[in-house]
Amino acid sequence: MTITDVAVGLGGLVTLRKFTIPYNDPNLIALGAVTAGNVNLAVSSLTNAPIQPTTSPVQGYLLNQAAKILGVCIHHTTAFTGTGPLTALTVSVGNSISNTQFTNTQDIFQATGDTVLLETGGLFKCGQITPSQVFARFTATGGNLNVLTAGSVDIYVMFTDVTSPSE
Repeated sequence: MTITDVAVGLGGLVTLRKFTIPYNDPNLIALGAVTAGNVNLAVSSLTNAPIQPTTSPVQGYLLNQAAKILGVCIHHTTAFTGTGPLTALTVSVGNSISNTQFTNTQDIFQATGDTVLLETGGLFKCGQITPSQVFARFTATGGNLNVLTAGSVDIYVMFTDVTSPSE
């Protein structure tokens, strides 16, 4: 997974972060022979993680205490494909409360296109006050996630940090 801070100069209170997850991402491969699994949207597992601070938010978490997601965009740049009986693949953005806390599922098995995307806006939600892990939930139909042979999806998350972790 590669991570990019997209927008700068937003006053330090709002962040727009892009997560790119290709079919051969180590976090996706690590899910193994299952039909559904989560890839945590955080940079703590990366060795060159200059974007996320080491203390705030807590390592492994995208959102600080009481931080809010403002919007999410899912856009696959290469359609996912796989071997064997795999017939469909979807992704959503969720947390420990729900696999679809922030978006519905998006079909990333379909052909790509400029307007083939899922956008949500006006969310201002997290679902909990404590630091929150946010993840991409991949769900395969007809096969397991370990048979993917192509594909890449970009997930843009805009969020605001409304308190400090000590509050």
